Amino acid sequence: MDYELLLKLVKDIPDGLDRRQRKEKIPKELRREIMQRDEYTCQICGLKGQYGNPGYGIPGKLGIHHIIPNGKAEPKNLITLCKYCSYAVHMLLYSSGKWRYIPIR
Repeated sequence: MDYELLLKLVKDIPDGLDRRQRKEKIPKELRREIMQRDEYTCQICGLKGQYGNPGYGIPGKLGIHHIIPNGKAEPKNLITLCKYCSYAVHMLLYSSGKWRYIPIR
């Protein structure tokens, strides 16, 4: 488990990000490129597996994560994470105040 990377992912994100702003979509080819670059491995916990995209009904535990949540879909802003580490990053963002909770009406 790379706790330093986990903390760095949260620390490097600017404060006060607006969750209503949409992140840039990642093209399929770029997703494949990032997964190959990261050797189909979660960069925090080391879980190896196949890429999964719930939007397309494809099961899997790995996905592509935006490092800066509202940032661009470019290789330096993308990382392979398992769904569990991705959730951990999101929870740290909320608990650290980097993200604001915005109630759904």
